[in-house]
Amino acid sequence: QILAKLANDPQPSKVRVVRHNQQPILLADDYYLMTVTASDAPPDKKPLIQAYVWAKHFERSLQAAKLERAPAHTREMLLLTGLTLLMAAALHISLGRIWRRSVRRSPVDAAGDASKVRPVPILSTSLRLWLLRLAIWAIALNHISTLFPFLRQQRYSITKEFVTGTRSPLFDLGTQSYTAIDILFFVGLIGGLFLSVRFSTQFLSTHVLKRTSLKRGSREVITQSFRYSAFSLGMFLLLLIWGVDLRSI
Repeated sequence: QILAKLANDPQPSKVRVVRHNQQPILLADDYYLMTVTASDAPPDKKPLIQAYVWAKHFERSLQAAKLERAPAHTREMLLLTGLTLLMAAALHISLGRIWRRSVRRSPVDAAGDASKVRPVPILSTSLRLWLLRLAIWAIALNHISTLFPFLRQQRYSITKEFVTGTRSPLFDLGTQSYTAIDILFFVGLIGGLFLSVRFSTQFLSTHVLKRTSLKRGSREVITQSFRYSAFSLGMFLLLLIWGVDLRSI
């Protein structure tokens, strides 16, 4: 709070070291900052020397903070913000044009061979387009938030509260507590299991069963049975790894 108050003061600030009860103390414009003890200094450095190192660091940081709050610097950052938004908008529009050109193309090759149809992607083209656009604006806004001290402070506070919230236990299951990070990790494992089962089922159907003399109906039964069995077994193993007691099952 003291450093924030001094940073908003346009007058130069001086950080000095004084001794009190045989211990060095850091003062910034006569405001008490901290007492440097032996535990704060490396083994090969005395607390007084460490205090002078930190005093120079605080003074340089305060000087940089005051410059960032000067009107001339603010105008430069506003100009840079406008350029960043223009670049993000240009990329946003360019991606849209590339997407519109791609959807006009036929999935069949130029010779008209329908056997060379492109495989269906995991994510649709439009969804990938919006994810790319979202990433572009997220990067642009993150860059803008680093240009202004107030936005940097707000981003730090939001990030700190988010990290603290995700690490706090949400619920207990037996003797184990689970946080939001644990739940997101578990959801990611389920997504990985789903993709693994999907690809392995496709491999079984197109590369293994097609080479056999089984009829199409029999191949479909085997494929569906493999899909449901593999997913059920995978979920069972994931729940065991996650710490859920499944002994009754």
